[in-house]
Amino acid sequence: SGENLEYYKHFGDVSHGVVTAYTVSPEVEPNPDTQPSFMNSGFEGFMQWINQNLRYPNELKDDKIYAKISAKFIVNDKGYVEVKNIMTFQGTPHPLLHAEVQRVLLSSPQWMPATKDGKAVAVVVVLPITFGRAE
Repeated sequence: SGENLEYYKHFGDVSHGVVTAYTVSPEVEPNPDTQPSFMNSGFEGFMQWINQNLRYPNELKDDKIYAKISAKFIVNDKGYVEVKNIMTFQGTPHPLLHAEVQRVLLSSPQWMPATKDGKAVAVVVVLPITFGRAE
């Protein structure tokens, strides 16, 4: 929809393995009354959805790269995911893995936003995502 296009042009790039996004709702609520809800489930449901949609990049199939990645994102006050930062904290960093995490996060269905005092608010979420197996 037109609103989504308007929203997505706020996103930055994947230079230097760090994904930046320019937030539509810069005020992030540190202590919401309710957490955001993903398709009537919590973060466990979102992890399941991530695992179903994440693809190991074909170009790396032979390399068998193992990486544990931390994805920091915002679920904004409209329920859309905004990627803030993706980094490898264990294993081998690779820009294709970071790009795949970004692709999946940005394709997330809309969430029910967190609330504070009855109003929708933006919150920060940090998720660990693993590619491959440690040898």
